[in-house]
Amino acid sequence: MQVSAVIPTRNRAQCLDDLLDSLAAQTFPLSEVLIVDASDTPRADAELRQRHPSLAISSMHTDASVCRQRNLGIRRVTSPLILLCDDDMILSPDYVATLRAYMIDHSDVAAVSGLVVEPGQPPAHLSQYPVESVGRLFFCFLFQLSVWGGIDHLRAAGPGRMVLAALRRYYRWRDNGVSAAGWPEVTRFERPAFRTRIWGLGASVLRRAWLPDPPYDEVLDAHGIGDNYGLCLALPGDRPVTVVTETWVHHQQSTINRLPRNVVHYRRTLSLHYFLSRCPAFSRRHRLVFLWSLAGKYLESRYAGDRERASSVLKILRLVVTGQNPYLLAYRAGGGSGVEPQL
Repeated sequence: MQVSAVIPTRNRAQCLDDLLDSLAAQTFPLSEVLIVDASDTPRADAELRQRHPSLAISSMHTDASVCRQRNLGIRRVTSPLILLCDDDMILSPDYVATLRAYMIDHSDVAAVSGLVVEPGQPPAHLSQYPVESVGRLFFCFLFQLSVWGGIDHLRAAGPGRMVLAALRRYYRWRDNGVSAAGWPEVTRFERPAFRTRIWGLGASVLRRAWLPDPPYDEVLDAHGIGDNYGLCLALPGDRPVTVVTETWVHHQQSTINRLPRNVVHYRRTLSLHYFLSRCPAFSRRHRLVFLWSLAGKYLESRYAGDRERASSVLKILRLVVTGQNPYLLAYRAGGGSGVEPQL
């Protein structure tokens, strides 16, 4: 079963070359590599092929919009499996072979990823962001906020042991799903693989036949904030994404074209409300609990002394309550492309 790669990129020539070098080193060869380039000065196919002669590279030039770039690339490639990869990733040599083999052996899986190793983490790192305390875990439970890390390492004494035991039962029951407010709850990281409702798909293999049309929502901003959340919701099955823990991808986290942290948080939160309002799996109850979760985010930001984020949370609350979420307004107006909500 062949695998095609789709790589959206913009102004990250060195990162792109690093990624292509890692693709050229794969133990399973890709049938095609399509670069969807929105750079200010796009690179010519001849230059790319000369730099990476073992890859069947082609490119297309588009406006800067990650969701649109991905959609265009997915429509053009021909293989039944698609490696969708951000341009600042470096794949281990067995990455494509391992994910492809898993997809072949498990016909019920819509998407599969390896572990994503962030800067400073070793490849053996399993749980991405382990919860630091029982108090933090309880706070997330109380406000139905996201938990994206293991909890098995936590310990408590006295009455805290009963609280921790109850929380572990709760998150085991949630089984890598989403909270009542819609935030991802990924707490179970098992070897050799685990399944989850939501995962970052920045270096994943997707089953082409199972993708919605279009796969990515082009209403979202040009950086695609919230894009993978929307696609995961649209994939079939309760836990459509499998993470294989025996292969990994290194995320370089390029600073080029990267939005400030608070802008990302602001747009990601608005995009979550957008999907809560559009996805049939969510009800008015989820949207009400989402408002409650914003109260938790505000308290969290104030406690941390982050007044800018606290202010942004209040702005989100106002936009949601008054029906002025920019993404929803654009969608209801006919699906405007690349909305850029400003703080």
